[in-house]
Amino acid sequence: MPDHGELALQSCADALGLGAVAWPGDPGPAFLAAALLKLGSDRQRDRAVSALERWLHGLREVRGTALFGGLTGYVAGLAVAAEAHEPLRPLLSRLSGRLADFGAGRPWRATDVTFADYDLAVGPSGSLLALRAAGAGMERLGPYVDHLSALCLSPGLASLRVTGYPADSALGWCHGRVNTSLAHGVSGIAVALASVGTAPGSPHPVGPALERAQGFLLSQLVDDSTGLPTWPRAGRLPGEPRPCPDDLRQSWCYGSPGVAWSLWETARVTGDAEAESSALRVFAAFCDRFDEEIYLLGPSLGDDLGICHGAAGLCAIADAFWRHARLPQARALRDRLLPGLARRLPELLGPAATEPAATLLNGAAGPALVLLTAADLIPRRWLTCIGLR
Repeated sequence: MPDHGELALQSCADALGLGAVAWPGDPGPAFLAAALLKLGSDRQRDRAVSALERWLHGLREVRGTALFGGLTGYVAGLAVAAEAHEPLRPLLSRLSGRLADFGAGRPWRATDVTFADYDLAVGPSGSLLALRAAGAGMERLGPYVDHLSALCLSPGLASLRVTGYPADSALGWCHGRVNTSLAHGVSGIAVALASVGTAPGSPHPVGPALERAQGFLLSQLVDDSTGLPTWPRAGRLPGEPRPCPDDLRQSWCYGSPGVAWSLWETARVTGDAEAESSALRVFAAFCDRFDEEIYLLGPSLGDDLGICHGAAGLCAIADAFWRHARLPQARALRDRLLPGLARRLPELLGPAATEPAATLLNGAAGPALVLLTAADLIPRRWLTCIGLR
């Protein structure tokens, strides 16, 4: 098995074997199990099936449809696990239908929105991506596509100005503004709609909405206090001066890497050469300036190594930019990150870990899956749920 595959595969098994942890609604355990079912020994495959059974017991506990913590997490997980374990297909079909039916009720707000009304992590953007991964027919996706498109078509993206986050709360900086990020902002909507825009025979034209989202992201691009081209976490209000952000977080969740990927995916559908070149320029600049001492010093192991804010997320984006855009700087960054990710992965399985090991965004699942994916040992379908491919 090439590169770091053996270590990553054993880490998948170890993460699933670390006791009865809180997994409900997180797709990570299903992705790990699928990897073991494809590549593992008989003993590891038995562990994978047992872990899937435990994971499915959590269906009784979930409330809501979030990708991380709800029904969408089960649809995303089953979309991958059913490829390796045929008996899961009927359940995937039932849960996909339930999620599509939920969207048909158009339960989301179109003004005064919160993250749950639109985003990737807990809202309909994540559900749309999961349903695409599950192979749902385009006719079932219409309510999701139409809602997200309408938000982007509002003048100045005004319908995406989030509310409900008081000034003294952790998200007070976002109140009344349009979030830019891949996890919680317009970038997540863009990758979800772009996944539909490339579907053969789609009856839902998403080009106009993507052009609006793309234009907004281009208008918000700035240089931070170090000179790196990036995006502030939330867009400026009309009449505000162009900011010079001093928040150095650059990750899958916020900042140059995730937003640049979203902009590039959008340009793939709209055919906008300026957006495409801007996305490549921004990510190439990040790769050229990358410094572990600046960008991988989070407050916890999960922040350092995980997908959301850490090395696994950066590595996954770099791998995607190399595979699909053939950006040489992206390949160089991916190859620079992989050894450190492999070396430190065992820390996420030990006593210093701050997240349950099998969770995707901040646990060991993310780094293990990224290592296996970069080595071409497992299919890339699981990446859909984090907006990549």
